[in-house]
Amino acid sequence: MATVPIWNPVKPNPSGWFLTGLSENMVRMEERHPGWLADVRSGTELVIASDYAGDKQAYQSLSFLLLSLPGNEKWDSARADFRSKWLTDGRGIAYKGLDPNSFELDALPAFLNAADSIDGISITFLLNKNIRSVIANDERTYLKNCLQENCLQDFTGWKDKPFEKLFRVAQFVGFLVAGLSRVGQNIWWLTDEDEIVANEQRLQAAMKFLAGASTRFVTHCLGSLRCMTDACDGGTGFAKDLTSIPDLVAGALAEAWNKSAHDGTLPKSGQSSMLSPNVAPKALRILSWLSQKDTSLKKLVCVVKPS
Repeated sequence: MATVPIWNPVKPNPSGWFLTGLSENMVRMEERHPGWLADVRSGTELVIASDYAGDKQAYQSLSFLLLSLPGNEKWDSARADFRSKWLTDGRGIAYKGLDPNSFELDALPAFLNAADSIDGISITFLLNKNIRSVIANDERTYLKNCLQENCLQDFTGWKDKPFEKLFRVAQFVGFLVAGLSRVGQNIWWLTDEDEIVANEQRLQAAMKFLAGASTRFVTHCLGSLRCMTDACDGGTGFAKDLTSIPDLVAGALAEAWNKSAHDGTLPKSGQSSMLSPNVAPKALRILSWLSQKDTSLKKLVCVVKPS
């Protein structure tokens, strides 16, 4: 019996950067490796948590976690149990807080073990700095003007770097929504309190930006679209725990790739090599977890470099 594909081929888009080609690769990978992706279409809500690292380094890391609700009660139970044992004060785990001999570092294995119970997908994009911009200068001005007219948001005060970052993140989220959602599914984008959502005005602008980016790729009708930061947690720790996962992954991959790029140990075409010996032990712990297969949480990494 033929397996029903999970990935939806996205709408061809000449201005969609490299993502149309990546969609074709996703289709081919799924054909070769059934079970490579988790199905996040079962719940009425598709949640996408995101975090970012390495903005000023050789590789920028954009990490996303996708899961559907309801349907992840096992994860909710596992994280509540983790919190009752390790984080009774309501705080979260962040990559920057994993100092040697810290309480957070001791708690890391238990948190990652709980994260493996998520029926979902962790996918991270490492973007080489030589991809200086995904928007041409004339297109940036045009896009700002269109968004200002259509979204009733003022983007004129945005500097180029945060606008570029918002464009990149929105493109990837829209791409993932197009490829992994189903008709009528409601979309929740949960992001770290970053410069692209530094205040309520920017949060609303980011949501409308995402809506516009999604239409570039989606071939089916979606439900509602909402955007929030992990500050809107309600005291349960649910949002913090979700964003902690892309925070840890983005931080570890950014450190590993940037240290290795600096030390000249990144693999080149047709070669294999080890990561730099200077990569921090906390990053290696997370990379070891990322390499584990046969878990409910599928873990993918995509390195993007100029051709």
